[in-house]
Amino acid sequence: MDWLFARPTPEEANHWLALLSLIVFAIGTIACIILATRPDAPPFSSRYTQAFVSTVCIYVGWVCGLGLFFGILRFLQIDPATLGRGIWILLSWIALIVVVVWLGKQAPADHQLRVENDARLQTRRVGKASEKPKH
Repeated sequence: MDWLFARPTPEEANHWLALLSLIVFAIGTIACIILATRPDAPPFSSRYTQAFVSTVCIYVGWVCGLGLFFGILRFLQIDPATLGRGIWILLSWIALIVVVVWLGKQAPADHQLRVENDARLQTRRVGKASEKPKH
């Protein structure tokens, strides 16, 4: 457990797990930035509401952004105010898992809402098409 609170050595900073964390958090941050600017883009446009996609991007983006910050500090082997310690990477992974599980539990309800909204929109389109005045 000493590795959680000790300053990382060069071997620990370049360990494969630390580099994997850096890559995962970087990809997560970039993906959230892209999806936040286009919440109606495929593959999520037909499954979830735009509000849910934006919410996912906010939560996952913040967690991945913080994990990326701590990963960069560890990779550069700087330790300002003990922010380069291993505990922060571990807490970032735990936070990411908690957020993903929580959002995974919210996703079916949002998918059902999207299906109901699409059905309601379809009936409104059919109703408006039949109400067109004949000249």
